[in-house]
Amino acid sequence: MNFKLFKQAVSTLHWKLDYYEFCEQILGKKQKRELLTQDKYCLKQWQQWQLLNNALDSFNEDTLERIISIYEPQ
Repeated sequence: MNFKLFKQAVSTLHWKLDYYEFCEQILGKKQKRELLTQDKYCLKQWQQWQLLNNALDSFNEDTLERIISIYEPQ
């Protein structure tokens, strides 16, 4: 797994995508915007997306790589 690329992708997309683009591009939801604002699944995933980005920003790359190296079978 290329964690550095994953972290960069999440960070970049978090910066570029608004809620509606997130629903359409990441979740694959093709609904009218009025419906997306009421979609409980989309709202929950949006919240989780925010948390994921914040969590990844909380650790530097060395720490994240260390987590992966500990997890991966030796």
